[in-house]
Amino acid sequence: MVTNIVVTETEYRKGREIFQHLKPGYQIITSDANEKTLAENISHTGAKAVIIGSERYQDQLYQALSSGGVIARFGVGIDGIDFEQIKKHDLVVANTPHATDDSVAELTMWLIGDLARMLSYMDKQMRKNSFAGETGKEVKGKHLGIIGFGNIGKKVARIASFGFNMKVHGFG
Repeated sequence: MVTNIVVTETEYRKGREIFQHLKPGYQIITSDANEKTLAENISHTGAKAVIIGSERYQDQLYQALSSGGVIARFGVGIDGIDFEQIKKHDLVVANTPHATDDSVAELTMWLIGDLARMLSYMDKQMRKNSFAGETGKEVKGKHLGIIGFGNIGKKVARIASFGFNMKVHGFG
């Protein structure tokens, strides 16, 4: 017996490597994230689970899944989930905690680099033909205070400390 799982196209692209290595017995059906289309794909395939992104869904999605069905959010938030509908249709909600921790930590370091080296500012200046040859500052040896020292904060600390030789101070 094959278990069908409907996955929005965007989330499928994000997790393609994972989805391509599912155990036998599971079949992925990709779908547009539009609620009507998503609900139709769930109904037509008899899927018991759907993997969605951050879109907000009103009712059709919940109606399409049978009792005990699973709505999994590919990401950490569940803001787009209507919990009244979840209760009404007896569904299960899941998300993927820590799925974006590396991406957020890397982005944080890119933004620190942008600020330190003034890249965005210099880009704007160059586009206005008024570049003054500013260089910004090196981050090596600088102190970095991280407020909120959870998984992401710790990853930022590792990158900053081991990758850029910064002195890291974590709080919280």
